[in-house]
Amino acid sequence: MGYEAELKWEGFFSNKPIFTHHSRLNKLSGFLPTLIIKDDLVKKLNEDTVLLETIKKVRPEEITITMMEKFPPTKNVEEYIIRLRDYLENMDKVSWLVRADIYLDRAVKYVWRANAMIDIMKTIARYIKSISEKKE
Repeated sequence: MGYEAELKWEGFFSNKPIFTHHSRLNKLSGFLPTLIIKDDLVKKLNEDTVLLETIKKVRPEEITITMMEKFPPTKNVEEYIIRLRDYLENMDKVSWLVRADIYLDRAVKYVWRANAMIDIMKTIARYIKSISEKKE
């Protein structure tokens, strides 16, 4: 779970894409002291200059990479934390959710932007797969 990431824009007029740890990790680490925030995925994404240049050209509104918890909805935060702790301690399978929001209008680069976004998602999926297969 400590690998989750999200896209941010930095710099003058927010023109530089950068991946950071997902904001929910800091919140969850306060409730789950055993949660370790890991840099592997964020580092790989930020080192891929082709990926970052493509993202800069496509300019998606949002990209988030999170792990999907597989348990029923909870009634309150305390119950969620208990179920999440149990899930993390007994995790046998990992499911990832990669979400990208992009506004595509029928402009000149419509097809190119759509195909580039698919390439971005494929690249992210490749990094997620390598992280998931890594033995710890």
